[in-house]
Amino acid sequence: MVKRRYTDDELSRYLENSDEEPFSSGSDEEYQPNDEDEDIEDTEVIADFIASSAGRSTESPSPTPASSSLFKPSDAEWKRDVLPLGRETFIGNHGVQNIDAITEDGKVSLFKIYAYFVPDDFIDVMIIHTNNYAQLLKELRTAQFSRMTRWKDVTREELKTFFGVIIYMGLNPKPSIEHYWKLDVLYYNPLMHRINMSYNRFSSILRFWHFTEIQIGVIGEQRTHKIDPLIHKMVNNFRSLYIPSDIIVVNESMVKFHGRLQIRTYNPAKTDRYGMKIYKACTINSYTWSYQIYSGISHQLEGLDKPGSTVAQLTEPLLDAGRIIVADNYYTSLPLAEYLKGRNTDLCGTLRKNKRNLPEEVVKAKLRRGEKIARQKDNLYTVLKWHDKRDVLMISTCQGDGMSNVTTKRGDVMKSDAIIDYNDAKKGIDISDQLASFHSPLRKSLTWYKKIAIDLLFQVAIINASCIYNELADGPKLTVLQIQEHLVRHFLGPVASTTERNQPQKSSISCSSPRSSIAS
Repeated sequence: MVKRRYTDDELSRYLENSDEEPFSSGSDEEYQPNDEDEDIEDTEVIADFIASSAGRSTESPSPTPASSSLFKPSDAEWKRDVLPLGRETFIGNHGVQNIDAITEDGKVSLFKIYAYFVPDDFIDVMIIHTNNYAQLLKELRTAQFSRMTRWKDVTREELKTFFGVIIYMGLNPKPSIEHYWKLDVLYYNPLMHRINMSYNRFSSILRFWHFTEIQIGVIGEQRTHKIDPLIHKMVNNFRSLYIPSDIIVVNESMVKFHGRLQIRTYNPAKTDRYGMKIYKACTINSYTWSYQIYSGISHQLEGLDKPGSTVAQLTEPLLDAGRIIVADNYYTSLPLAEYLKGRNTDLCGTLRKNKRNLPEEVVKAKLRRGEKIARQKDNLYTVLKWHDKRDVLMISTCQGDGMSNVTTKRGDVMKSDAIIDYNDAKKGIDISDQLASFHSPLRKSLTWYKKIAIDLLFQVAIINASCIYNELADGPKLTVLQIQEHLVRHFLGPVASTTERNQPQKSSISCSSPRSSIAS
């Protein structure tokens, strides 16, 4: 078959058009290129062009086109001599602030720490919006015998009891909310019959629980308006009580949700693959300092992609102080490293091989177990690949290609310093997510914004209180479970502090009907 000959103009147009991105601007998060893809068509076109040029000219063919196709100016900027890169000098403030607000009689108080995150004025705002929402629905949708006809405005003490029940549901899971009030011997719980809150009252408060004014027809960037005020207030309190040290970890978490929702995402790398994505900036001791819900609309900074812009926005108040940001390969890129370095901040993290302007020698290198290859640019950042069970591509603005000996299950192994620092820091947010998964009060039937509220109020806030208390308390450290138990007793009062000595008789709690017996 005779191959078509391309003219110079056709070849120029072909190569210019081939640089266009065939994916939409919002597809960067999901697109995963195949490692084996090659630009076969471009290679054939260039080869045809060279052959046709040689056929048309009587002069000897020039090697320039072939050599220029293999030579990349960006590769010349990457140096083989990799030098150690020093950390930026940390000059920021760090540690617990406003200690007087969380101490009582000279000792740190767990309840005051939690009250700092969720003060009474927050609760009063919830009460106002909850009662307003209930009155609105009562006027619009009340049927003759509806439960809403008996609605009474919720009070502060009642809402605190409501909080205690939600936390308790995480400690003692049952098939449904209604099962906590059943008299059946299989589910009977004396505590729920002593707290002066019936199932009907609890479910009514849960239905009308609101955090902001009712807005109709809200679209676009305000699609998370039902929960945004609570997030902003909680995050401000998280930030004002504790300032992180020199290491910040950025990653995303998922709040499980399977319903129809515009902001629902899919992440196969997470345990809960469907849900609402939460961007977090945490410390190495699992304290959540920034919390931002993904709304489907990202604000992109000039010179950065969307993930890099997210990192900059989450950590903006912490920049210019000599800190180091640790992130995984979804967020990291060369432009982000340059941006952070210009803000007196280091970056360390894994790196995707399809990022732009990476050194080809490193990306395409075939390594054996224990081998590494690294290149450095302008003494600014290092791109390194190390092979263990698989290739690990790293970027760091504060490390060279140094290796250290670590002990693993296989014995002593030489591992890159950048990977060691990354693993040590990354576990901070991983532990936070793991702790949040234990004794979680989240339930399948909850509305999406109420799931976010429960995650913030009764998971993130409790873990943060644990970090503060264990850092300052003189006595033994408390686990998250113990803190949850203390908060349940605090919110439910004395009825949750007694010990059940006498087991109830079967006749007093059984409510079986005459038809409940099983026929033989």
